Order: sequence, then C-alpha cells, then structure tokens
Amino acid sequence: MREPITDNIYNYLSQYPAPLAISVTLSSHPSNWLSNILLFNRKWSEPIVKNISSLFDRIVHERTYFEESELLGVSLIKVLSYFSKYYSEILVDSFFNLLKSEGVKASLSLGLTYYKIINLQESEDIYTLKSLPDYLLLKKYEERIPLELSIRKGIIRKVISKTKLKISQNIFNEEGATFKKA
Repeated sequence: MREPITDNIYNYLSQYPAPLAISVTLSSHPSNWLSNILLFNRKWSEPIVKNISSLFDRIVHERTYFEESELLGVSLIKVLSYFSKYYSEILVDSFFNLLKSEGVKASLSLGLTYYKIINLQESEDIYTLKSLPDYLLLKKYEERIPLELSIRKGIIRKVISKTKLKISQNIFNEEGATFKKA
C-alpha cells in the first residue's frame, strides 16, 4: 500500500475494484490514494466506469474517512464527466452514496470552485466546465488535471443541491458562471 499507482492500475480497475477499495481504505491518506487512482487512469471506457461504481460502493461499505482535499474534488469532477458520458442511474447513485463519506462532499465542493461553466444555453443537456486560470493545482499535477470537461446538467444540478453550492448570480456574463459556497 505504499504506492497507489502502478502500471497495472487499468487492470485493477477493470478486474479487481474491491481490493483496490480496501487499499484506499487502509492507506494513511485515502483522499490522495483515491485521487491518484482516478486521475492516473487514462483508459476510460464503459467497463472501467462501471467498475469505478463498484469501487465507490465498496469504499462506502468500508466507511472510509477522507480528509478534505481539492485534488479529490477535482478527481471526482473528472469521474462525473465520464459518468455523464456512460450515463446510468446506478453510476450516479454510487457517486452520490460516496458523497455521504466523511470529507468527500467538502472535497467536491472545493474542487468545483476551481471551475466555471462556459456554456449556459438552456437548449443543451450538457454543461461545459473550464478550469479557472489561477488554478494552483494545475502547476503541481499538470497533465492529470482536466482543464475542460462536460457534465450533464441534471448531474450538476443534483451536485449543487447535495453540496449546497450555488452558481454565481452573473449567470449571463460572457465569462461564464462560477460555483460559490452558499
């Protein structure tokens, strides 16, 4: 359990999500472990996304304690983007069950404050989120931090209601809307 990332991370996610969840739970820094697992995975596919759902379910079952972490928040936003692409209620439910774990909701809230919504058209089903330019995490984790991603509006609305965030009042500003703590 010294290293959360190996060359086999894709295999672990695709075949053994439960032991990976136990590794996260038993680690000295579960927030960092889970963040790195989610950010290092470059082979996102429907089977991997479904196994991340299993990973989350097992982490919830183990009652893992997470420290508040902006990196965890950003990695969860990345997962939301993939959950939007391979949408199913089971995936979304496992994500929102994970939000009940200590420190996860606060981490997600913190991560969202580093993004702005750049497309606000009512006709589209998807919001595009873009990282803010003063994003300090970007310097430390360069290639792994998603700079721009798409998430279904329904998922974002549910996240906002669960995290008690709000979208900034200047929603029609050309610069886009940002997330603020309520």
